[in-house]
Amino acid sequence: MAMCACDTNPAICNALLGFVVAGLQSSTAHSVRRAVLGHFAPEAIHEAKEALWKNVPSDLIGKMALRRGSQSKSKEEFEIDDLLEALSILDKKDAIPLVHIPATQLLQLPRLKPEAAVSMQVIERLSELEMRMDEMNSMLTQSAIDNRGLSHRVLDLEQRTTSSSLSSYPLPDQRPLPPQSSGLLAGLRSQEGRSTGTANESAGESDKWSYAAKVKKPADPSKPKASTSKRNPVSRQLVRQATSKLKMVRGTGTASGPVTGTQPAKHLYVYRVNPDVPMDDLKNHIVKAGVHVRGIRRISRDDWLHSAYKVDINAKDLDRALEETFWPVDVCVREWMPYIPRSQVDTNSNNGDAHE
Repeated sequence: MAMCACDTNPAICNALLGFVVAGLQSSTAHSVRRAVLGHFAPEAIHEAKEALWKNVPSDLIGKMALRRGSQSKSKEEFEIDDLLEALSILDKKDAIPLVHIPATQLLQLPRLKPEAAVSMQVIERLSELEMRMDEMNSMLTQSAIDNRGLSHRVLDLEQRTTSSSLSSYPLPDQRPLPPQSSGLLAGLRSQEGRSTGTANESAGESDKWSYAAKVKKPADPSKPKASTSKRNPVSRQLVRQATSKLKMVRGTGTASGPVTGTQPAKHLYVYRVNPDVPMDDLKNHIVKAGVHVRGIRRISRDDWLHSAYKVDINAKDLDRALEETFWPVDVCVREWMPYIPRSQVDTNSNNGDAHE
C-alpha cells in the first residue's frame, strides 16, 4: 500500500478538484469538462479554481484571472477551461499537487467515470425530451379531435346552405307529372303526345338551359374579385370640411304651427349615487330643481358599489346643473365626454374608458 505524502507536501482539500485530477488520468479533458459542467454548480467550480491558485505558486501557472460570462460562453465554462489549462501546465512540469477529497463530500461526486457521466447526462436529457414530445403529441391529438368536430359542423352547415339555395330552383326532371286517364280520353291524349313529341323535347331542352342560367356559377379564382362594399369611401373629416363651406341659416320667425325646433342638448355623467335610489327619484329631483330632463339612462351594473347615469338636458341648463348646491351630498356630476380628443390624451398615463 502506497504511503500518503501529506507530511511532506501540502494537500488541497477539494472534491471537485480531486474529481478533475482523477478523471484526467483515464479520460480526455473534453469529457472531464462536460462532466463537470453537467454535474457541479458554478460556485463549486469557482471554489476549486481558487483552491488551486492559493496552493500553487503563481510562477508555475500565473496569476488567477477573474472571469465574466459572455453571450457565447458562460462564466463557469471560462473557469473550468482555466482549471484544465493550469493542470495541463502542472502535468508537463511534473508538479501536480496532492488533492484530498473530504469523506463528507464523496456522495456529491459522480459515481461514474467522466465518459459514463456524460452519457448518463445525455440519456437524462433524451428522456426529458421524450416526455415533452409525449405531452406535445397528446396536445396535438386533442386539438385534432376538436378540429375534426368543428370540420363536421362546417360541412353540415355548408350542406344545409347548398340544399336551401338549390331548393328554390326545381330540376327539369322534377316537374310534376300529368294525372293518368283511362278510356277514350287516354287514347286521345296518347295520340296528341305522339304528334307533339318533338315540340315537348325541344321545350324540355329549353327548360334545361333556362335552369342552367338560373344556377349561379362558381367564381373563377384567377379573376380579381370585385369589391362589394357599399361603404362611402369619403372620410367624415372631408365631409365636414366640405359642408362647412355651405351656407346655413337658423330660423328666427315665430312658430305658426306644429313645426318647432329643438334646443341644443348636453349630457351629464352623474355617478356615486346610492344604488338603492331608483332612477325615477333621480329624475324627479332634477326636474323639481328646474332642469328639463330629455332622457336618462343607467350605465352601471347591478354589482357596482355606486350607480352611474347618463342624463340628457338642454344646453342652456348646463351651468345650472353643474352647481354644487344643485345636487345632494356626495353625488358627483360632470359633463359627459363621448370620446377623448387627441389634444387631451396624456401619453404618460394609461387611461382606459372615458368614464368610471
